[in-house]
Formats: sequence, C-alpha cells, structure tokens
Amino acid sequence: RRRYPAVAAAMAWLEGFAEPRLTGTGACVFAAFDEEAEARDLLDRVPADFQAWVTRGLNRSPLQGCEGATNHWGVAKR
Repeated sequence: RRRYPAVAAAMAWLEGFAEPRLTGTGACVFAAFDEEAEARDLLDRVPADFQAWVTRGLNRSPLQGCEGATNHWGVAKR
C-alpha cells in the first residue's frame, strides 16, 4: 500500500463497507457482497475519482480449457 497511494486510498475507503481485496495481479481492488443490491447501493457512493462497477464473480477463468491455453507460466523447469 505504501508504494501505491491510489490502491491504499481505495482500500481504506472500501474498508468502511466491506472487506477489500486485491485481484491476483493487484490491478484492482474489490469486495464481495451476498446480494447484488448491496453492491449497487455502494456503487452510488463511490468517490468520483474512482472507477467502479458491479459484476458477478467467477470461480474459474473463462479461458481455462480453451484450445491452445496452457497451464504453465512459460517458465523453464529443471
């Protein structure tokens, strides 16, 4: 959080409403809600300098199982 003040600000704001989390890449801050209505209510309160949207989460990547997809990161193993 020290290295990325914008991430720290987003997480601090979101902590007032839900448990903030980072995506695996750390590119986005998000929170899970039991009901879509809860998320939409919070969406109306998001500060103007943040980009936000409500979406449904997935347990698996839609790319998993696609032809040509690999299950490795392209790192040579010994």
